Parts: sequence; structure tokens; C-alpha cells
Amino acid sequence: MLKEISVDLFIREAASSTPVPNGSSIAALAGAQAAALLSMYCNLSMDRKQFGDIVDLMHKMGEEARFICVKLLEGADISAIIFNQSAGALKMPQDTNEQIENRNRSLQEAAARAVKVALRSTWGCLRILYLINEVANKGNKQLTADLGVANLQSYSGAVGTCYSLNSNLEQFSDQVLAASYRQEAGNLLGEAQRLYDLNREMLEELLEHAYPVKGGLT
Repeated sequence: MLKEISVDLFIREAASSTPVPNGSSIAALAGAQAAALLSMYCNLSMDRKQFGDIVDLMHKMGEEARFICVKLLEGADISAIIFNQSAGALKMPQDTNEQIENRNRSLQEAAARAVKVALRSTWGCLRILYLINEVANKGNKQLTADLGVANLQSYSGAVGTCYSLNSNLEQFSDQVLAASYRQEAGNLLGEAQRLYDLNREMLEELLEHAYPVKGGLT
């Protein structure tokens, strides 16, 4: 399982000629990294003397971030498994009409599973963006840059998982269902873009006040 191997091995496998881990797994991993950074931000904002009642919010947000992190890591693994199933289906014989039908059915089943996994991962990344918006400027100011990286990674994860979703929709024979998924993905990406921009503006303003730089951060 991908989540159980070292970072070094994961990167070397991604850089090799093997197709797994693929973009879908790496996009989910980006979201998991964002969730982990958000959890760290919350964990280091737990001093009630310094942060008061905000500690209760940080505890709640941190727990949710860790839950999402686990689910995104699972999504990275499942995406890899589904890809291997799809690759196996591509090698199925096509000598008879029955074999062709079986092959097409297997490909569409794999694509349907891949779309559902990608959609769940997109929702997870989007939720992290919401949580960042909720806690930014309320916790440990020294970790503002880390929260900025979480914002980047969660947005990257949302975009990447939607890329995977749209790629797998090419296998769908039900074009009405495919169009429905595309619309949902488009709506999610629009909301992800809105939150990413909002969070970035807020976080960069915090960073500029903390570390004044001539000309700003852009």
C-alpha cells in the first residue's frame, strides 16, 4: 500500500517507468499533506492561556483535519488499486463479441469506481480549504506560512483529483451521468478557487504584517 512506504520510495516509484503512483494518487496525497499541516497548526494553537476559547475550535478543527487526512491517504491507495484493475481490463482478450463486452464492462466499472474515489477526494480537499478559512488568523501566528502551504496543497489536490475524475469519465457510456459528474466537479472547482483565493489573500496579509517585505509577497 502506498501510504505504508517511505517518502523516498514513493517519489522514486512515481519517477520510474511504472504508472503507479499516478496523478490521482499524488493529488490525494497533496490533500492529505494539507490536512496534516492544518492539524499541526491546530495542535500548536492549544495554549488556553494564549488563545482562550479558540482552543475548543482548534481541537474540533484538528480532529476533523486528521480524519480527512486518513481518508485522503486511503483515496491515494484506492486510486492506485483501481488503476491497476483498469490496466488489467485493457489486456483482456477481444476475440469475440462476448469478450469485447466483458472488457468494456470491466473498463467502465473501473472508471466508475475511480470517479467516485476522485470525487470523495475532491470533497476532502475542499473541506480542508473551508477549515483553513475558519481558523486562519485565530491560532498560532508563527505557523501562518505552514497554513499557506496547506492552502496551496489542498487547492492542488482538489484540481488534481478533478483532472482524474474528468479523465475517467471518458470511459462512461452513460453520457447523461458523465455530464452530471462534470457539472459537480466544475462546481467544486469553482468553490475551491474561491476559497483558495480568499485564504491566500488573508494569509499573505498576515505574513506581510509579520515579516514586512518591500513590494509585498507577489
